[in-house]
Amino acid sequence: MPLAAILVLQTGLLLWQASHTGVTVDEPAHLVSSLLYRQGRDILLPRDMPPLVKMVAGTGLQPEAAGLNPAAVKAGQWEWEFANQLMHRDDSRWIGPVFSAARRPMLLFPVLTTVLVFLWARANLGQVPAVAAAAIFAFDPTSLAHGALVKNDHAATFAYFCFAAAAWRYSHRPALGSLSLLAVAAWMAVSAKLSLVVVVPIAAILIPFVVRSRFAVLHLGVFVTILLSGMYSASYADLAALTPHDLAHSSIGKLIPVGCHPLLTGYPVPRHYWNGLDSLVYWNGNGDNAIYLLGRHVPSGSPWYFLTAILVKTPEPFLVLLAAGAWLLRGLGWGRALFLILPPALYIGAASATAMQLGIRLILPALPFAALLAAVPFCRWPRTAAVALFISLTATGVNFPNGIGYFNLSSGGAGNGLRYLADSNIDWGQDLPALRRWVDQEKAPKMRLYYFGNDNPFRFFNDNEIEPQAPPWGPDLVKSELLVPEPGLYAISANLLPGHAFPVQFRNYFHYFRDTKPLAIAGTSIYLFHVEANGVK
Repeated sequence: MPLAAILVLQTGLLLWQASHTGVTVDEPAHLVSSLLYRQGRDILLPRDMPPLVKMVAGTGLQPEAAGLNPAAVKAGQWEWEFANQLMHRDDSRWIGPVFSAARRPMLLFPVLTTVLVFLWARANLGQVPAVAAAAIFAFDPTSLAHGALVKNDHAATFAYFCFAAAAWRYSHRPALGSLSLLAVAAWMAVSAKLSLVVVVPIAAILIPFVVRSRFAVLHLGVFVTILLSGMYSASYADLAALTPHDLAHSSIGKLIPVGCHPLLTGYPVPRHYWNGLDSLVYWNGNGDNAIYLLGRHVPSGSPWYFLTAILVKTPEPFLVLLAAGAWLLRGLGWGRALFLILPPALYIGAASATAMQLGIRLILPALPFAALLAAVPFCRWPRTAAVALFISLTATGVNFPNGIGYFNLSSGGAGNGLRYLADSNIDWGQDLPALRRWVDQEKAPKMRLYYFGNDNPFRFFNDNEIEPQAPPWGPDLVKSELLVPEPGLYAISANLLPGHAFPVQFRNYFHYFRDTKPLAIAGTSIYLFHVEANGVK
């Protein structure tokens, strides 16, 4: 069966990445919280990762494998700081095996999403478009690159698609069985990504619209009961009655009119979800967010960020299939067309309105719908569409395993990615293994390493090979506002070169290297420069 072949290849590629991709920025903190969650000790702040990933990541892995003693963890400690200390102990031999084991269960989410995409497409578009949709989703560069990481992007993708499919089913058959599926899908969505709490009001609008009778109240009651039961259970029944003081001094409370506060207090709230959502709202609305777009720092985000990311990080044949699919939508009927357009439009629109714009992976939940839309041309022009699909999949194959930093040919490829975007579009700390391979191949001398990420460089290198340097995260770490490099070899992470994440006075710290063609690029994200006495070579 074509689907079986797709799933076997997808799983094989993801398993390879689970063992060979360097540890990315978010993963240490998420691994720590996952290990603690299953021990009933998930008490580290800011609790911004909801439970679904914690239930799956590192299944069967004991905290002791990472040298973690759950009993020694104290409430009030910061998760990221705690994880960073764990990663940078003298003995780093545990990191590779533990992260490889923790990542493998995460494959469940992309693989199941591929199956669901196939099933929906087969039922509504036909067998050939279903195979095409499954292949497009499974082997999209961004989908494949993030599918084996301890992160919630694919969990959110799976849960959001489940919710949309459950809403589709409920709208066609508003029975208690389909309602229960809708409630479970809503719980999975909120438990995969806190910002997906938006599915709750969507369901609350959908239910009375579909039922349109006195039974709407019953359906709403069943929905809320199932949803809250799931949230309470996933929080280990860690509940607290929300007080007026708690609400008034929370970031969420500041978004709600004061007159409505009494209606929301006094009820048992699952603290895990509440704390995490409040933290998410705080970070979205406070501070100078390090957003980089088209060569400049955009502190409040841009409504054009994700559109730009789609245009430069999607294979061109995929974009052509999307345009053709949109043209053919009118022939599908309003129900199918709405399913393919409304969920991704809502998600991308909501993401574009936030200030948390750190990579195309943040709109990954829109990808299954894009894959389905791109499969629509297979209903009308199967041969031409098959050629476009083959070229798109070839782009993935040529760039594997560097999908995190994939940029299409029209944008100039990964080497020109910093002209457009940074952050997890290029560099999420994943390329220390690639740097190790480059050093071995080139017999490189000792280098000064400016690394962005939470992996441990000394699990790949020794003191005779690298001299780690502190980026200018603060005035206590560097001597001046501008780096004047001494002669030698420099390895600098791509995210550091633009300076958008640094305090204002240090944003030109790497100006010396910024407009210089690198000697080489390890993977897609670590730039190599050789500085001679008279300048960069």
